[in-house]
Amino acid sequence: MKYCRNCPSCGKLQTYTDVSNFKRAFKRNSKCSSCSQKGGKKSEETKLKIAEGNKGKKTSVETRIKMSLSSGGDGKTFLLHDKPWTGGGIRAWANKVKLRDDYICQHCHVDCVPEEAQAHHIVAKSLYPEHWDEIDNGQTLCTYCHVIEHYKKPNHISYHQMQINEIISPKTTTSST
Repeated sequence: MKYCRNCPSCGKLQTYTDVSNFKRAFKRNSKCSSCSQKGGKKSEETKLKIAEGNKGKKTSVETRIKMSLSSGGDGKTFLLHDKPWTGGGIRAWANKVKLRDDYICQHCHVDCVPEEAQAHHIVAKSLYPEHWDEIDNGQTLCTYCHVIEHYKKPNHISYHQMQINEIISPKTTTSST
């Protein structure tokens, strides 16, 4: 015998073959499987189980872009998270560089307010990741000089954006006959 009830969220007809499952769903006012997965909050225990199951797994750049876009992201922020310099390490490096330079811009020699002084990598950390944490590979710059310094070099953000655009909308090849 089949037992039926409507989902309280979407009204979709739910069928049960077991009377105890039907009674439990009715008593708990349970949603259908598609409604319970939409925007549902996961418990901390569930989040930990998912994280544990995903440990050591690598996802492709294409998959990470799709995941970022599907969750309302910009499709490129994830590029910052697989680098060894993310987190507290970069802040510690920056503070050491600014303290060494006494918060003085190394280009225009302006005495910067500590909040406005910025540490800059002389050798780009994306090109030479093994040198990212070396104090000698840094210099203190004021905000203005830091912007100017980045415009003098090829913009590696634009390079990543080109890679992302190629993945999101791959070039279609046309065959000439």
